[in-house]
Amino acid sequence: MTPEKPADTQSTVLVVEDDPVLNRLLTRQLAKAGHAVGSADTWAGARQRLPILQPDLVLLDMKLPDSADFLPLTELAARMPVVMLTAYGNVTQAVEAMRLGAADYLVKPVDLEELERVVQRALDRRYQKGASPDASQAAPPDSLVLTGEPTLEAIEREYLGRLLAKYGGNRRQVAEALGVSERTAYRMLERHGYRSAGER
Repeated sequence: MTPEKPADTQSTVLVVEDDPVLNRLLTRQLAKAGHAVGSADTWAGARQRLPILQPDLVLLDMKLPDSADFLPLTELAARMPVVMLTAYGNVTQAVEAMRLGAADYLVKPVDLEELERVVQRALDRRYQKGASPDASQAAPPDSLVLTGEPTLEAIEREYLGRLLAKYGGNRRQVAEALGVSERTAYRMLERHGYRSAGER
C-alpha cells in the first residue's frame, strides 16, 4: 500500500494538455487550490518532466498530437493516479480509459470546481487506499464511484448524470453536448432511470 502523504507536504500535479489556453487555466486553478503544478503540451514533453517533477497525479488530455489515445495512460496508470480530459459526448473513450486504469475523467469544457474535487478525490484515494469507507464522507453526486470493473452501462449512467447536473436538468442541452438528437438523448436518459429529470 502506498504510504500516506504527510499533511504538510504539497501534492504535485502535472498537467498535460496541448491547448495553451486550457493548459494555463488548469495550471492556475490547481496552483490556486494549493498544489505544486507543472505542465507540458505534448507527451514527449511530459515524459521529460516526469522524472524531474515526480508528480503525485497527472491530468492528461486524451488527444495529444504526438501519441496514440491511450498510450500515455497505460504507461502512467500503474505508477500514479491519472485523471483524463475528454471531449463531451465521448462515452466510449471514457469507458476504455477507466478500464485501463484512469482514476477518473473530466469532460471539456472543464468545470473548475469539479476539477478541484476530482483531483483531490484521486489524491485522497492514492494515500488512503487502506482506509475504511466512512458513510459520513459520502461522494458528491458528480463523483464517479464504481465497484469492480466498470461497464459501459455504469460509465454511461455516471456520464449522463454529470451532464444533467451540469446543465441543471435541461435535456435539450444534454442532447447537444452528446451530439445526438433530443429523442435519442431522452431514450438514453430514460434507460438509465433519469425520467424525473426536468425538461426545459
